[in-house]
Amino acid sequence: MNGCKKQQGFTLIELLVVIAVIALLAAIVVPSISSAITTARETRCAMELSSLTKGALFYSIEHDGKLPDITRVGGPTGGQQGQFSYWTTKYWKDWFLDEAGMTRDAFYSASNKKWNRDDFWTFNGGSRVVIGRFYFGVPRYNQPDVFGMLQNKPTDAFMPLFPEAPETESYYPMLFADLNRQYPTGSGDNWVTPGDPNRWGSNHLYGTNPWPKMNHIANVDGSVHKIPGSEVKYRFTWAGSEIYW
Repeated sequence: MNGCKKQQGFTLIELLVVIAVIALLAAIVVPSISSAITTARETRCAMELSSLTKGALFYSIEHDGKLPDITRVGGPTGGQQGQFSYWTTKYWKDWFLDEAGMTRDAFYSASNKKWNRDDFWTFNGGSRVVIGRFYFGVPRYNQPDVFGMLQNKPTDAFMPLFPEAPETESYYPMLFADLNRQYPTGSGDNWVTPGDPNRWGSNHLYGTNPWPKMNHIANVDGSVHKIPGSEVKYRFTWAGSEIYW
């Protein structure tokens, strides 16, 4: 015998205690990390909306106070495409990139990376673009028929509904908002396009919650506001899509 004691390993009880402590720490830390990531993405989403708004205001300075009508095909005097303004064209995409210094990420929410797809960015051979924002600086949206079909509108609503120029008064002063659309109509709170799980039609739809957690509104004065999901309401149907803000 050399007098050395045999080194013993962990007992079963000690191992169980260690495992329990690790599980407890994971239960505390993992949700905190997930929450921090979600908050960071929401913050970036708001910053990008602010950048887009400043780009639109920069356009108005260069064009006699007129806001860009991104539904126009081929430029300011082109024909109007029939989709809602989360569809635009190559002309406007290029203008925001080249003249206003935007990047592709500005057109999509950091909270909804499933919508930031190459086929949306170069839709129809590159002539059209499906973006992850709503834009309201469109004269067409201030026509009486749009006012008539608007749902959940307050009794004091007035025309124009949306900004026609940076300095004009409108009932809704918003210029951009988060994407919140259901397609097809009547799909019953289905924000994900049937048959395509990578088309999330709401920027802040998290986990198993069937309703958007929140919505960002970027006003024509450059301010960005965080709206709780309980205030996101159906507004109207446009080209087969239900529009919410």
